[in-house]
Amino acid sequence: MVKEDDEVTKHLKEIEDKLHKHKKESLLYEIICSEPIHPSVPKKDILYKFEILRIEPFRGKEDPKEHLRKFKYSSYLIVNDDALILWIFSMTLVGQAMDWYNNLPKYCIKTYSQLANLFLEHFRINIKDKSSIIDLTQL
Repeated sequence: MVKEDDEVTKHLKEIEDKLHKHKKESLLYEIICSEPIHPSVPKKDILYKFEILRIEPFRGKEDPKEHLRKFKYSSYLIVNDDALILWIFSMTLVGQAMDWYNNLPKYCIKTYSQLANLFLEHFRINIKDKSSIIDLTQL
């Protein structure tokens, strides 16, 4: 029994080492988050250590409409894939904004438009340009 336990432990260690090595050497990794994104949205691999966007992170105090404009412009310069855009949006959030994102109900988001609307609704008090709600939903 002890020998079997040692073999299982050894095997698990080998798997762990392979995973660690793969994670370290690979250019790809899967975004892991609180999973507010619905399972019907395909998970995407993105380049590891690749600077996805050159925009200031959103902390929760800035204008959310302006952040969405910058995000949409910057992200579509890199990729034209709505599922990927949806997955990378959380990478632009920090602090209070990331807390908001992480506390969204599990699997509540199916589209980028839905995420953008939730984002604008939550941080609407910080909108500097008080456009109509119709304008806001076009982001």
